[in-house]
Amino acid sequence: GRFLDTKPPKFTGAVTGDMDFFKFRQEFEDYCASRSPSNLEALRIMVNNCLEGPAKILCEYKDDLDQVWDALRRNYGDPIALLKAKAEEIARIGGCRDHGSPEKIRDWGCNVQSKMDYLKSLANKHNLMSELHHSPVIAEIIKQLSPMHRQRYNQEMADIRANTCRAMNRSELWLNMEKFLVNLIALESSNCDIAAVCRESTPAT
Repeated sequence: GRFLDTKPPKFTGAVTGDMDFFKFRQEFEDYCASRSPSNLEALRIMVNNCLEGPAKILCEYKDDLDQVWDALRRNYGDPIALLKAKAEEIARIGGCRDHGSPEKIRDWGCNVQSKMDYLKSLANKHNLMSELHHSPVIAEIIKQLSPMHRQRYNQEMADIRANTCRAMNRSELWLNMEKFLVNLIALESSNCDIAAVCRESTPAT
């Protein structure tokens, strides 16, 4: 069946765009829930099939799964460090200023939106919303906006300030960027549709 075909998740200890300690733990628990292995079988799956590199070296001689989780959590489960690493990931995406086509700008927006959603979920789970809101994430996204979208963002911020007579706090800046990205994705998706219509109406030469 679909669950039996699922492969166990891999974890090296490195924080990547696809895996980190918290995501690995959730995926491993989901994997085991579909198979109901004994504790010994789960330990063998963990050490022999899931852990790689430094994480495997750390845990290969542990006697039970609890010892493995304790070791992994101590070494890789610091949520504040993970927030910092994930914020740096957003900075490395590259900006929509680097993309000329609506499709690429839309995809950039979706990528950033997905990472923001994950960071918010992580911060909520570990009571780190203040740390998230004071992280450099929003500043990095602003720096990556294309000139057109940067102008739209600046105008929106000016309008909000004019209406409220104050600057937004950090929490409000985060929520505003979430809404701004939703609109950016919708705008560029519309630009994709318009471009497709224009191509279809262009006579063949």
